[in-house]
Formats: sequence, structure tokens, C-alpha cells
Amino acid sequence: MSISTLRQKLALILALLLVPAALLLLLTLILKKDPIDRASTQLATLDYQENLKSVVALWQGARREAATTGEIASGSWKELQTAVEAAFGTVDRQNASWGSTLGVSNAWAELKEKWRGFRPGLPPEQIYESLNELIDDALAIDRRLTAVGGWTLDTSVPNALGQTTLSDLSGAVEAVARARDRAAIATRINPQADLAVLVDLGSLRGSLARVTDDFSSLVQGNPSLAADLGPSFAVFTGGGRRGGTLGKADQFVASLTTGGADPARDTKAAEAVAAGLEAQKGLRQALRESVTLFQEKQRYQLFILTGAVLIGLTLTLAPPIYLIGRPMLAQVQEIVNTLDEIGRGSFESRARIYTQDELARVAESINSMLNNFNNLIQSQSERDDIQGAIQKLMSEVADVASGDLTVEAEVTNDFTGSLADAINFMISQLRAIVSNVQQATLQVSQSANDIMVTTEHLSRGGDAQATQIMETSEAIDEIAASIQQVADNATQSLSVAEQARINARKGTEAVRDTINGMDRIRDQVQETAKRIKRLGESSQEIGDIVKLIGDIADRTSILALNASIQAAMAGEAGRGFAVVAEEVERLAERSNEATRKIATLIKTIQTVTAEAVAAMEESTREVVEGSNLALTAGQALSEIDQVSNKLAEIIQAIAFSVKQQARGSEALSKAMGQISVVTQQTAAGTREAAKSVSHLARLADDLRNSVSTFKLPPRDGSSPAGFGSTMAPALPTSTRVRSVNGVSGSSISVPSGSETGYSQFNQRVSVTR
Repeated sequence: MSISTLRQKLALILALLLVPAALLLLLTLILKKDPIDRASTQLATLDYQENLKSVVALWQGARREAATTGEIASGSWKELQTAVEAAFGTVDRQNASWGSTLGVSNAWAELKEKWRGFRPGLPPEQIYESLNELIDDALAIDRRLTAVGGWTLDTSVPNALGQTTLSDLSGAVEAVARARDRAAIATRINPQADLAVLVDLGSLRGSLARVTDDFSSLVQGNPSLAADLGPSFAVFTGGGRRGGTLGKADQFVASLTTGGADPARDTKAAEAVAAGLEAQKGLRQALRESVTLFQEKQRYQLFILTGAVLIGLTLTLAPPIYLIGRPMLAQVQEIVNTLDEIGRGSFESRARIYTQDELARVAESINSMLNNFNNLIQSQSERDDIQGAIQKLMSEVADVASGDLTVEAEVTNDFTGSLADAINFMISQLRAIVSNVQQATLQVSQSANDIMVTTEHLSRGGDAQATQIMETSEAIDEIAASIQQVADNATQSLSVAEQARINARKGTEAVRDTINGMDRIRDQVQETAKRIKRLGESSQEIGDIVKLIGDIADRTSILALNASIQAAMAGEAGRGFAVVAEEVERLAERSNEATRKIATLIKTIQTVTAEAVAAMEESTREVVEGSNLALTAGQALSEIDQVSNKLAEIIQAIAFSVKQQARGSEALSKAMGQISVVTQQTAAGTREAAKSVSHLARLADDLRNSVSTFKLPPRDGSSPAGFGSTMAPALPTSTRVRSVNGVSGSSISVPSGSETGYSQFNQRVSVTR
């Protein structure tokens, strides 16, 4: 289909302006809005989950207190209520913005109502189960966020698997903490309980196995992610060795054998929970950085696409508008030049045809009119008469040459009446054409100005964005340097912590040797005390024997006295017996004296022995107390050793995290540098597009200025209609010219135009003399 009318040309110009703009909007909505919105949803999901984890951590702490102490103290309960309500406020703000979108508003409201119905004055097992229900509901919301957060639609980065790993990791940490608290309750109620029966070891091991499998799939083919997150997951799960004892969680599971208080088991559980939380933190940070980078890339691509479409729009519109407008202006100028020639009396000039629209038909009408004039003029006199009439007619319409389209030729009864009618029709057509051209150029100019303003705005925005990106890149470089300094300090701290751990171990060994020496001294003192006791018991037996000897000596003395009496009674015959009796009596006295001395010595020995036994017992007691003090010192040093080990692990984890952040900052700095270069290039292209649009606006202004020289009548009922109105009054069917300067019988017959405003204007003139 050819484009031949002014209406079609102006419609084409408007289409060239509107269609690319609509295409730009469509491309923006289809290609970029959905990925950017999905990335925003993913970031909101991470924020929601992180705020929800703070609530779960408070409930886990309350459950731990109830499991270890048997209750939640009044002061602790008030502090817990205050902390939970504060955490609720944070989640409520996030829920107000994203709860409906993520589909968790109702679940969150039910969880809050269930918590506010919780009462602390319950047995430990009921508190344990109630808090478990609250934590399970919170983890269900966490899994719901993972399901509806748009992660499965992201194929550019392994975010979907990372979010699944994060959700499973949360469940595994809760499983370890729950098993720890269940073991604490069982120890308080039944110290001999079989924890392997009370704790669902199969479910616990399954959770750890899922986390191990998820992480293995996550880092497969991604060595940088494995280097960043591998140490944290290794501390928690044992570096992927399912069923091994390298990880803190595996060590805790292996300690769940029998009941009874076990500080080492509690320590392993606490370390496992801490390692799991550290792994969660690192994975959540990695996801946040990945999603943020993806979102920035999408926004940058949207900016590039917008600039490219605007540049393409400018380059596309300028040539067609120029090609369409130039012939129109040339045709109008040709018509004006021809009318100037006619005004000067020259009927030989003809208007050249440049277009195929209404302007071309006007030019053809003028050419046909001039041809008919030349055919009508037969003689000099007639020509003079006709020349005078024509000059009168031309004087009436002379202002048309200067652009005044408000004039009209007087329609008379002579032969110039048809010419005046045709000229009036031509002026009417020119009014409609000029009016349409003015409106079209005004719309083109306004559209070009709007595009130029938008392009300049994009150019300034691109320059500002480039400046901000450069400043951000410099700030990131400074942050990277600071992070590197922190990494070096963390490495030095790790060396100091390692030396402190070695010194603590040496101190523990020295105290252990001291305890062993004290134990040996205590054993020797106790053995000596036993021997002294036996010596005292033997001296007691000797005293009994000496007492018996003293009794024998007394009886011997009595017997000697009796013998002396009997010897005296016997007279001379008993004198020898009397001597023997005296000797026996002296022997008995000496025996009594010796017995008293022995008794005195034995009593002295028993007193000294008793004092020695008391001293030995006091020494034994002091040795025991010294041994207990040494044992306490050994336990303190052992705890220092454990704290040093934990401190070394924490510092090592900090070192890994800082190195990870340093690598991430370096990569982000490089990416920002590339974005800065491309943004500057895009800004330069946008400025070039602004120049092209400015040139287009100047062309439109030139076209409007060209047609502004035409003067149009006021818009009333008799004036031409608005845009696109090209209708003009029809010429009369025929006009009789009665007499022209003595020429009688002349008649001019002009056929009527078509209903579309003289679409094919043909004029037939017959002159009869």
C-alpha cells in the first residue's frame, strides 16, 4: 500500500513515535521486571528467615534453661517475653511488606497467638514439648519461605540448592539442640536412662546426612564456594564423612549412649550448635551476595536496553521524518513560487510535482488552470481584457503568496468566476493542509522534545550512576584492604591462641604430675599411720603383759612373805628356806620396780604413738586437701585448655570468614569496575542519542517555522475543520460568462468535483464566439 495522503503521512510519523515507545515498555515489562522482582523477593525471603531465626534462638535458649534447671525462672521469663516481643516487632515489619506476597501472614499470626498462650509454670517435659511445637511451627514457616521465594526460577546461580541447604541446615541444628535438651531432661529425671532410646538417633543422623548431601551437591563444580563455606560445614558435619567423628555434630551423636551427667557431651553439643549457626551465617551471606549481584546485573541490563532502544528510536525516526517532510516542504514552496509568477503576470510557469498527496493535486490544478488560461486567450485584445480581469483576480489573492490564507477571490459572473471559485477551493485546500502540517509538526516537535528530555535525563542518570559506581568501587577497595588487615590480625591471633593452648596443655600435664605425686605421698603417709597404729596396739599388748608380770611379782612377794613366815615357824630347820624366801622377795620387789618402769615407758610410748597417729591423720587430711586443690587446678586448666581450643576454632572460623569476605570484596570490586566502564560507554551513547534527538527537534521546528508563514482564518463554522479536514466547497456545475469586453456568447463549463473534494480535478473550458 502506497502512502500518498497527508493523513497517512502524519499517521506514519505518529506511529514511528508511539510504536517504539510501546515496544520499549513491553520489553521492559517482559524481559527485566520479573527477574528484578524475583531477586527482590529472594532478598526479602532471606531477611524474613534471618529475623525468624532470632525468635527461634530465644525459644531454644528458654528450652535449654527448662531442661537444665527444671523451670524458667521468673526473671528469665520476663526477659524472655520482652526479647520475644521485640523480635516479633522486627518480623511484623517484614511481614507487613512481604507476608501476603510470600503467603505466610496467617501462619505467622497463628504462631504469635500460640506463643502468647504459653505459660512457664509447667513441668520441664511439658515446657520442652510446648517450645518444640513453637519451634516446629517457625521452621515450617521457614520451609514455606524457601518454597515460595522464587528460588526455583533462578537458573543463573545455584541459589535454589543453596536455599534448600540452608533450610535443611536449620533443621539439623535444631535436631542437635533438641537432642541435647532431651538428654538434659532425662539426666535430671532418670540418670540411668538410655539416651540412645529416648533420642531419635535415626532422625538426627538423617538430618545430618541431608545437610552433607546438600552441601556436596551445592559445591560440586563450584570450587570457590567450596573454599569459602567448606571449613564451616566441616566443623559442623565432619567434612562430608557421613557417620564419621570429625564434625562436632557427629561427635555429639556418638556421645549419646547412656544417661548421667556428662559435661563433655554438653560441650560437644554446644560446639555443634555453634558450628551449625556459623555455617548458616556464612551460607546466608553467600546467598545474599549472589542474589544482590544478580539483581544489579538485571538492573544494569535494563539500563543498557533502555538506552539502546532510545538510540535506535532516534536513529529510526530521523530519516523517515526527514524523507516525509522534505518533499512536503518542497511541494508547498513550488506552489508558492508558481503563484508568485502568476501574480507577476506570467502564465508560462508550471508547478513541479514532488509528492502524490493533496499538495500534488493542488499543483496539478494550478497547472491545469494555467493551461486553460492559455487556451482561452485568442487575441491580444482578449488577452488584454483577460489580463485585466486576471490582474484584478490576482490582486485579490496576491496575499496568498506571502502566506495569507485568509483572503478569498470574489466570484463574479464573468469567466474569472470559475477561476476565482477554483482559487478559493485551492486556498481552502491549502488551509487544511497547512493546518494539518502545523499540528503534525507541533506533535513531532513535542514528541522529539519529550524524547530529548528523557534522553538527557538518562544521560545525567548514567553519569551520576557512573560516578556513584566509581565511588562505590573505591569504597569497596578500602573495605577489601581493611578486611585483608583483619585477616592478617586473625592469623596472628590464631598463632597466639595456639601457643596459649600449648601452654595450657603443659600446665595441665604439670598439675597432673603434681596430683600423682600427692597421691603417692598420701598413700605413704596412710601406710605409715597404719604401722604406727599397729605399734600402739602392740605397746598396749606389752602393757597388758607387763601388768600380768606385775601381778605375778605381787603374788610372788606374798608367797615369799608366806614362805618367810613358814620358815620362821620352822625354826632352825627353815632358816635356809627363809634365805630363799628373802631372795625371792627381793626379786619380786625388783620385778615390781622394773614393771613400773616398763609401764611408765609403755604409757609414754602410747602417748607419743597417739600423737604420731594424730599428726599422721592431720598430714593425711592436708595431703588430701592438697590433692583436691591440685585436682581443682587440673580441672581449671583442662577447662582453660577447652576454652583455648574453642577460641582457636572460633579464630580459625573468623579467619576463614574474613578470607571469604576478602575474596568476595575483590570480585565485587572487579565487577563494579566493569560495570563502571560499560556505564560510562552507555552514558556516552545516550549523550550521542540526545544530540540526534535534538537535531530531530530542530528539523521539526524548521518545518513548523516554514509553515508558520501562512496566515489562517479564525476557527469558526466557516473555517476548515481541525486536523485531517481537507474538504472544501464544491465548485458550481457550470458558470455562464455573458460578456467579456465585447466578446459575447462566451461560456465556461466546469464539471463538478467528486464527493471527496475534487480527488480528480479536471476542468473543461469551451469558448464560443
